[in-house]
Amino acid sequence: ELYNGGTPFKITLRDKRGIMVTILADNYFGYCKKEVKTQIGLSANIFGLAEEEHAGGAVAFKSYSLGTHFYPDEAIVGSSHTYEEALTLLGNTVTIHPTGYATDKKYNTIHILPEDIEVDLTAQAATWTKDGVQQSLRILPGHEYLHPSGYKIRLQKHPASTAYKLIGTAGEGTYCHKPSTVSGGGKSEISKSMNDAVIYGCIYTSDFE
Repeated sequence: ELYNGGTPFKITLRDKRGIMVTILADNYFGYCKKEVKTQIGLSANIFGLAEEEHAGGAVAFKSYSLGTHFYPDEAIVGSSHTYEEALTLLGNTVTIHPTGYATDKKYNTIHILPEDIEVDLTAQAATWTKDGVQQSLRILPGHEYLHPSGYKIRLQKHPASTAYKLIGTAGEGTYCHKPSTVSGGGKSEISKSMNDAVIYGCIYTSDFE
């Protein structure tokens, strides 16, 4: 198949050693730019611990709609994390409350709660047990409640109604990384929210059979 009618042409050779040779016969600078960036990306990958300028990405944390109740299921939060361990790691960055939970000193809307925490949206409360006595904390919009594993629970209002729901977010993220790409390769798309692609509201269909 002739490239561009057989007049200009591009021939590329590369091998496993990282040697790459390109011959361009065209008067369009864009082809040259893209080819140079492709070679830089290839060499950065083979060299290792190096990236070209358009490399990057995002850390994505999985979130779930929990409905109206959260229970610390071992399959979700694990069983190896304790409230005492979390306090040891956080040190003097949190304020410890007598009822058995802690609040971040810098961000007072972030609360760390014991591993037996349960959150009930109907009661609008988080509950746990300390020294055999049940304790509770009112859950509020704009606040975040952390299980010792890092699992985060928050209130979120539905975009198209007055209803609220609990949202749970995993404490460990997934690295979405592009080691090399050209300008316009889609790196920024990785870190963009999908919310703008979702439309909430009533849907009417005429002449439905």
